[in-house]
Amino acid sequence: MRLPSPQKFPLLFAALIALGTGPLQGTEMRVDTAGNLTSVLDDETANLDLFLDGNPAGLAFLATHDRLDLSAQWALQAPTSGPDSSIDTTVPRIGNDDPILYEGLMFFPSPDWSFQVAGDLLSSPVVPIFAGDSLSKGRYRSMVRSAFRVDGLALGLEFFDIQTDRTLRAGQVKGPVNMLSGDSRENELRLRTGAALRVAGGEDKDSPLLDIGAVFATHMAPDVQDMDEKLSIPSFPDFILHQSQTATQFDFFGPELHYEIPGRLVVRFNCFVTETTTGYDQRVSATSAAYPNASAQWSVRDENIDSMGAFHLVLPLESGENLRLGGNLEVVSDYSINLNQAQFVYADQNTQHLNGRIGIGLENPGRSTWGVQFTNRNFVDNSQTGLGGTADTADSDFEYFKFVFGGEQEVAGDLFLRASLSAEFDNYGGTPDTRLWVPLLTFGPGLVEKSFKLDMKCYLGETLDRSSGALQSFLAGIGLAGSFFL
Repeated sequence: MRLPSPQKFPLLFAALIALGTGPLQGTEMRVDTAGNLTSVLDDETANLDLFLDGNPAGLAFLATHDRLDLSAQWALQAPTSGPDSSIDTTVPRIGNDDPILYEGLMFFPSPDWSFQVAGDLLSSPVVPIFAGDSLSKGRYRSMVRSAFRVDGLALGLEFFDIQTDRTLRAGQVKGPVNMLSGDSRENELRLRTGAALRVAGGEDKDSPLLDIGAVFATHMAPDVQDMDEKLSIPSFPDFILHQSQTATQFDFFGPELHYEIPGRLVVRFNCFVTETTTGYDQRVSATSAAYPNASAQWSVRDENIDSMGAFHLVLPLESGENLRLGGNLEVVSDYSINLNQAQFVYADQNTQHLNGRIGIGLENPGRSTWGVQFTNRNFVDNSQTGLGGTADTADSDFEYFKFVFGGEQEVAGDLFLRASLSAEFDNYGGTPDTRLWVPLLTFGPGLVEKSFKLDMKCYLGETLDRSSGALQSFLAGIGLAGSFFL
């Protein structure tokens, strides 16, 4: 829940600081720089409210002051094999693909109306994809979001557009097949709606609050990705491979609940369902030995159910400090089936995720917060191909552990230093021989003023690219973010 700004309500602001809520405004980079300690650090970018799940109605419950959020980030990734890659982006947290949160301009012309206009870009000149090959990628996102509130009831509406362009570079594809050139284009236009009902337990500022919400999103038009590749095979003429991927169905919906005792306890539950149907079409300009019958059509139907519960707890100590506890438990189930040209099910895949996070920290209100956080993810996959005939069954599992120590410390007046050291342990594919240790150091200063907040994030260490078979890479980067209150 967003709280009134300190300029307008200084007594309320002081009372909440005494309860240990920490800074009330901040960029998305603040908590990220401290090791993404979302179970320990708490501001509006990590307070478990409905807005953080992309419910546009949640915009109506934020503090009614205008703000502008800007950021820029650069990262370099150097794998042990293959070309280096870099990322230039205005996204405050790389990997936050959907939804857009604290970015762009938020303005509140009246207590009933709220608006947000935002956009970002991500450019990666070199992205390794397979042996000897890479692509360049550009992604552009734009969004308009609005919410209308009458007493405790809020309704929200959002239009979201994503344009992704890729240029494939020359290299080996498979066996004797070489790519001479290629490119792909994709546009997604989505509509998201949301509703939220706030029930207050009393008139007092410390009274409990209960927010009950629901969100629904869908495509406004089919999402189409077209890719053309010019391929070469020895002793055969060069030919064009055209692949088209069309998402004819995209539906996202689910309920959510947020309960809060201001400054003491936050509890959150949600269950979201995503259903998609994607069709694939492949054509070649001329058949060859490697592509004797490349023309094909097939489709994939997928259903994903994501259920999560989370909490934040603040326990005041006699010393004047606060003990902060937090965590979450998430269960994800994903089931997909592949249909061939005759709409016959020839493969299915059932994936289960069990994700957990727990953290504990000590806070000196307004001066410092340090804590530790443990994250575990267990991934189990079962797939079958050739259903209806000779079926091949494949099982795989993946286990992930991550330990983080981090936090923030006031160093001079309104200047804070944030830092974290994390160690990630991966058991890729369920084989003991593939256990990997992935360390990462993050640090940076933060400036906290009444009219603006500035954060810097520097990071150095390693990362793991699971899409490339658990490829371990060197990682370095720097980012800047600012929130300006108008």
